[in-house]
Amino acid sequence: MTAQESYEKAIGLLDELETDGTVSTDTDEAYEYRAIKLIDTLQREIARAEDVEPNEITALSDTLKISDHSASLVMPYGIAANFALADRMMDMFAVYDR
Repeated sequence: MTAQESYEKAIGLLDELETDGTVSTDTDEAYEYRAIKLIDTLQREIARAEDVEPNEITALSDTLKISDHSASLVMPYGIAANFALADRMMDMFAVYDR
């Protein structure tokens, strides 16, 4: 799974997708740069728990070394929680920070 796929799932959790399911340009500009650094950090934490060696994430097109399960079901919640906290969306932060 790529970093982009986890990122798009997180954007969906924040209800920031267009009606056709794509990430809007405005949303991308606001989150994309932060997403790369955040995904790199979160992947390192998850990789430690999975006992795998992570790769450095430098672009959303990079492939994650963590399991697809974690990339699909754990990573998006971590991304969404961090974005919600940064944007002071405390109700969403409370839901995703578990």
